[in-house]
Amino acid sequence: MRLRRPLLSAALLLVPLAWVSRASAQERHLSYELDVRPPLEGDAPLALDFDVVLEVVADPTKTTGHALDASGFARGFRTLGKAAGDLDHIALGVELGGRYLTGGATELSAEQRDYYLHLLDLDPAGGGPGLTSSQEADLNRFTTLQRKYYGYKLLYQHESTQDFTHGQHVLGAQLVGEIPLLHELLDVVPGGTRLESGYAPQPVRLAAGLDWVTGVDSTFAGPADTEAALGRARFEAAWSTKIFDGLPLGVSWQGHYIFSGPEAIEDNGRSFKSFLVAWAMLPLSESGRAGIKIKYLTGRLPPNYESSDGAEIGFSFALY
Repeated sequence: MRLRRPLLSAALLLVPLAWVSRASAQERHLSYELDVRPPLEGDAPLALDFDVVLEVVADPTKTTGHALDASGFARGFRTLGKAAGDLDHIALGVELGGRYLTGGATELSAEQRDYYLHLLDLDPAGGGPGLTSSQEADLNRFTTLQRKYYGYKLLYQHESTQDFTHGQHVLGAQLVGEIPLLHELLDVVPGGTRLESGYAPQPVRLAAGLDWVTGVDSTFAGPADTEAALGRARFEAAWSTKIFDGLPLGVSWQGHYIFSGPEAIEDNGRSFKSFLVAWAMLPLSESGRAGIKIKYLTGRLPPNYESSDGAEIGFSFALY
């Protein structure tokens, strides 16, 4: 019963994904990333960090302007074998949006452009699961074309605790872009450790959006007699590079600012919340899809925004 409402809402909002799938020319991409590590707290034997995305890109033959896409996703954290004693967050949702390319993108063929859009989705700098060595080289080559990238999306997601007893529904809109030159400043120290001479770090990806959140009376906001909805501004940033002999290093951050909603939130001084993940990985395969990952996590995540903090070493595997 607890799952029925969020699953029904997600099923209804899969219509955009089906619409894009009906396009005469489209590409489908399935990717997932799994990190297995000890939990930050509690006595569960293991914790699983997961990010699974099915994306459909319409009209891949277009060489300039807008490219529509739709995706369904499941991401979050789950302890194995015990009740939640770790990051208490799972998000299930769908997105409808697109990308707009200008500048050097006009020099790409239709096939190259579709491949380039796929690489952007995989790029850890944009929150993707990762790139193989050959894919990374291709993305670096495309980056030298001085293209400009903008993204936009409408989304629905259900944010819940691990056991789905507390959750809230989110409808939102988001704009995505890249910050010029900042990645060069951030890469000064990592670049000094690299043995590779041809590596070019990707630009910092920044996103900003507005959310309308309902169902908060069953989460951190308190009893059922509080307001059932709130307005939320959402900010995200991600960047990745390499250190030493090709070891991936990445960081992602998200912040939530609640600008309207239950007074109980402001009374507790919790109008702004953020969450940071920093990681480094030692690849165990030539493709770079599996490895030992050191991960530091700190901050608060919806729906309950409980504070978490800690560093762990675990195993990471990705397929894309």
